[in-house]
Amino acid sequence: MANTSKVNVALPTATGSNVDVANRSGRYGDQFVAPIGAGRTNVCDEGSYFVVTNPTPGTGLATIATLTALADTSPFFMLINNASAGGKRVYMDYIKLLVTDAGTAGASLHYNVKIDNGVGRYTSGSALTSTPQNCNMDSSVATGCLAYGGPLVAAAATAAARLLGGGLFKVSIPVVGDNYILTFGCPASGVGQGVATIANAVLNHAPVVIGPQQSFFFHIWLPSQSAASSYEIEVGWWER
Repeated sequence: MANTSKVNVALPTATGSNVDVANRSGRYGDQFVAPIGAGRTNVCDEGSYFVVTNPTPGTGLATIATLTALADTSPFFMLINNASAGGKRVYMDYIKLLVTDAGTAGASLHYNVKIDNGVGRYTSGSALTSTPQNCNMDSSVATGCLAYGGPLVAAAATAAARLLGGGLFKVSIPVVGDNYILTFGCPASGVGQGVATIANAVLNHAPVVIGPQQSFFFHIWLPSQSAASSYEIEVGWWER
């Protein structure tokens, strides 16, 4: 008998270790092993890739007015993996910021990334959209995450919280039109800096994985800032 495999372009049901499963094939019978994450096309094709943005194109989300240092209770973006224990993990891909208001007196633009156990730290602030969007129009798979952005208020970090790093997007006050991209686990293509000119900064961060009932926090802060700066935001990740 010829070897057979099961056509399954969508994400199959997960199984435990040491369980025999059918080989996975495409619609034309071509057996494939998806290089998960490479180019993001395969995770999008199986309905696992999601993007969330600010609600209104052209209208940025403000920081807290005088956020001049890292503060656990004032993240700019939160992503909560609300899946039940044993459910899908979240793999961060990128965060993109477009400056829509420079604010006042910010000496430079810093960022930090933190993760924490639990899903209960969100206190107040706006949801970016009611539901993050699946990037595959043929897929009806819904996200297991909740996303919030802007001048957020969060409960204090738990003892399990981890600071995963940070850096500088710009060494001077932002300029309207500046574009900053933070990628996770991918080589950065370089950084363009400017003082009075528009900057295009692309920075790399270590890979970040958020398990079920865990949360991701993205902080931005500007030393000496006395009035809020604002940003359009776009965040991409996959869940599997």
